Amino acid sequence: MDQGARTITEDTDFLQIARIFLDTPYRRLPVLRNRALVGQISRRDLLQVAHNMMAITPKKRGAELLYLSSLMKRDEAPMR
Repeated sequence: MDQGARTITEDTDFLQIARIFLDTPYRRLPVLRNRALVGQISRRDLLQVAHNMMAITPKKRGAELLYLSSLMKRDEAPMR
């Protein structure tokens, strides 16, 4: 077990987590509550949240939506 692993808490904000992923090679971060493990967050989780935050419902039929290849397969994308 890695006693010196980089961890975050449930209160760590989105931008702090993004900065950790940008500045380190970590792909996942353990999430702690009162020094106990309660979960983990991955780069993909963070990217999914960012994608959902940027999602814009097209005002007209046929308008393109944002497509992030690491979140879905091309044939599942909202735009073709």
